[in-house]
Amino acid sequence: MPSYETPFSNTVLCPSWHKIREGYELTMKISACMIAKNESAVIARCINSVKKVADEIILVDTGSTDNTVAIAEQLGAKVFFREWDNDFSAAKNFALDHASGDWILFLDADEYFTDNSEQKLVSFIKKIHANQNIHAIMCTMKNINIEDGSVLLQNDSIRTFRNSKSIRFKGIVHERLFDGDNNIKYAIYKDAVIYHTGYTKSNIKEKQKRNYELLIQEEKAGKMDEVISYYLALYYDQTNEVQKAYHYTNVHIEYAKPITKQDEFCHYFRIFIVRLKSMICLDEVSHQDTYKEIQKYLELYPHHPEIKLCEAYFFDKLGCYDLALEKYIDAVNLDDGYDGKNQSLFYEKLNSILIKIGEIYELKGLGSESFDFYLEVLKADKSNLKALTNLLGLLRYEKIEDVIMLLNSLYDIKNVDDQKRLLLGLCSIKSPLLTYYFNLYYNIEKDVDQSILIMYFIVSRNTPSAIDAASYLLDVKRSSNFEYLLALSLISGKHKDLYLKHKDKCGNKYDFILNVCFENAKPDLFGEDQLSSFAKLLDDLIRLGDETATESYLSGFTILNEQLHEIIGDCFSETKYYEKAIRYYEMFDKPSLLVKLGINYFYLTEYQKSVNCFEKVINNQEYYYKVISYLEWIGYSEAPVDIKRKAQSLIDKHRRDSCLSP
Repeated sequence: MPSYETPFSNTVLCPSWHKIREGYELTMKISACMIAKNESAVIARCINSVKKVADEIILVDTGSTDNTVAIAEQLGAKVFFREWDNDFSAAKNFALDHASGDWILFLDADEYFTDNSEQKLVSFIKKIHANQNIHAIMCTMKNINIEDGSVLLQNDSIRTFRNSKSIRFKGIVHERLFDGDNNIKYAIYKDAVIYHTGYTKSNIKEKQKRNYELLIQEEKAGKMDEVISYYLALYYDQTNEVQKAYHYTNVHIEYAKPITKQDEFCHYFRIFIVRLKSMICLDEVSHQDTYKEIQKYLELYPHHPEIKLCEAYFFDKLGCYDLALEKYIDAVNLDDGYDGKNQSLFYEKLNSILIKIGEIYELKGLGSESFDFYLEVLKADKSNLKALTNLLGLLRYEKIEDVIMLLNSLYDIKNVDDQKRLLLGLCSIKSPLLTYYFNLYYNIEKDVDQSILIMYFIVSRNTPSAIDAASYLLDVKRSSNFEYLLALSLISGKHKDLYLKHKDKCGNKYDFILNVCFENAKPDLFGEDQLSSFAKLLDDLIRLGDETATESYLSGFTILNEQLHEIIGDCFSETKYYEKAIRYYEMFDKPSLLVKLGINYFYLTEYQKSVNCFEKVINNQEYYYKVISYLEWIGYSEAPVDIKRKAQSLIDKHRRDSCLSP
């Protein structure tokens, strides 16, 4: 006899009351309910997916002006009308008021069952119908992106429950079922899968904003509670407003019942992830407080991969790279066998985590280890631009024919989509291989992406054609991307004559820089936008491999301040020109520059100079853990014994007794 999980009891439900159950089954009825407004495109799919199991179908229309009502009535639904008042719970409860079945199956109009999931669910309802301790069933929800069929999100949700006057929805948005004032008791049945197509990558922000405005409306009305604070925290997390996300996690704690049992199910589990992530990001929250909070949730949820992942993020930000690496790998291993009650979205982050692991191996100077992780990501997702650019960066000095052989094993060079994915990666790092693959692409696809075409001209050193193409496209439509490509083409080709002809098209972001390059303007008016544009152009000039163009660009900026030196050094360091990076870092005796000097000397295997730099900043709290990481790596390196001893003596001398110790 099968068993089923219940979050409110340690007992296992093994139906043994066959006679009682059979009596209930004879009279048990199911009402399928839904609310809709202008859902003519999807309402038939929803109704047809429940027709086989529903004794009645209740649809509440909230103001459709299309054929939603006619379609529903034609398919046998009972249609009721209610004016929309920005309250999802009120509309859904209105539907419940008209339902006569013993059990409710409540779907949104853009949700549906497949693969006989509805029949499996009804069979399960019959098995637990006589158990009055179970009032609802939690099913699996898969949110599908209708644009490409990918799963945007998978979570568990209550869509089936007993028809009782005490069971009603609460909350004008992100509505939840309650049994009176209490949380509803439910069983988990994961074999019933409901598909939801309401969210796409193009409309998700619009719907999030709509929900946010309704939540703020509730807050202003003085109706703050654990639900509203929960969804506001999630909204601000999604919009990267970290301070506000953290604030609402604090508000939520004031209202929510504390978790006391290990691995206890929690409706609001995601708030723990948002809370830890925001604490990690905010400099105003101390490392000690953040670490204590992480440990608290690790004790409560030791098997949840996302909690372990937060621990990895924490050590990564701190600069404890070996510990971060260990925790990232632990999180991946936890996810592999995770089957807990609380939702895990780890699968959404898996590729980015594998990339993180690869990047830490790169920091350690172990590119061969990084290679395997980037390759694993690309085998799973050929469109992952970060993995591709990181992989190409590792292969920068390998034989061209070997790199081509590897790329051809990953991408189908006869497939237009594969070719375009590959070209985007090659464009990103300005690889000379762009010319080879662009010609292959053009043989099978004449309708070429204009940005790729312009970059092809730039990489091929045909900058006049790049300038003509960018200028023509800017005449058709203003675009910050084409403005940038025009500026890059002018600077990399050193075309003063063409600059004078096209300078009015380059946009305000690049006016100042182009004036310095071509009209000898003084480079003393750098704002944030100019600094960002200066760095982006420099980074791409370095990647193009034209030292003459790069030096010519830098020669105009003779009045260099500390910030500009650091930016230039960063551009050279990130592209692995460590000697040139050092030239700019060593001009100022600043802690951040000393740390970067030490790191660049480390990659040049000039370990004595690296140790000397780190010795000067090891007492700086901001860089302490990062410095310790590099000193430990020097201890593992092929440095002379006396340098290893010096590195270890610095570690021993400055070792801290800290609550962060694992």
